[in-house]
Amino acid sequence: MVEPQNNQPPAQQQQQQVSLNDHINAQKGAMGNKLNEMMLLCSNVVDTWANNFIISEKVKNKRTEQVNFFLSFFNQLANEGFLPLNQLGIETKDPEVSNKILECNNQIMMIARNIVTNTQQQEESFQKELQDMMKTAVPTQPKTEVKTQEA
Repeated sequence: MVEPQNNQPPAQQQQQQVSLNDHINAQKGAMGNKLNEMMLLCSNVVDTWANNFIISEKVKNKRTEQVNFFLSFFNQLANEGFLPLNQLGIETKDPEVSNKILECNNQIMMIARNIVTNTQQQEESFQKELQDMMKTAVPTQPKTEVKTQEA
């Protein structure tokens, strides 16, 4: 085998070799730094995602608690009316005033029923919208299956 002839003096060849090794080591260092930077970025993205998930769960739970509280209040109003007003209407001796008080209580009950019905319909619509959003957020691509065979 014939080696290519190098017309450069050995000192210059040594310097070029050192320079090339320095360049390679510098590139390795730069790649290592970028890799660490990307790992930190990915770690921060995951931490932020997890934190946002925790916050959204707290908001969702608080919202559900509040909606259930209001619904139970209005549901009670819809079914029983405003009890002191109802009692006053029953105890009032004047039939005309009594009827007006009881009619007022009936109006409160009707308004409360409408609020409960509207809120339930809005909640059903909202839950359907959330389910549709979840379907589009999760890709529906088929899973890739790899089969191997022995040679």
